[in-house]
Amino acid sequence: MPFFKGPGALKEYLLGQSIGYIAHRDFANLGGCLYRRNMWKFYAQGSHPMWRGQAKFYLDFMDNVESLGLSETTVYRGRVLRVIKLR
Repeated sequence: MPFFKGPGALKEYLLGQSIGYIAHRDFANLGGCLYRRNMWKFYAQGSHPMWRGQAKFYLDFMDNVESLGLSETTVYRGRVLRVIKLR
């Protein structure tokens, strides 16, 4: 998966893997989940090198998915879930 190359690179990678949709949670939602932006921002500033190292990848992925949500078609949006169709 391409990291730090922007949403276009992520889109092309996913389409190249025959993945045409992204289903994701609202990264701002505070429910208990691995994909919470505030948690990874906290880890990015923390003292544990493993979490600091992983945080940049999670945050980049979240940024790219949110950018794709602005440029691609949203086919479903619930309270905390969203499905994006890549075109």
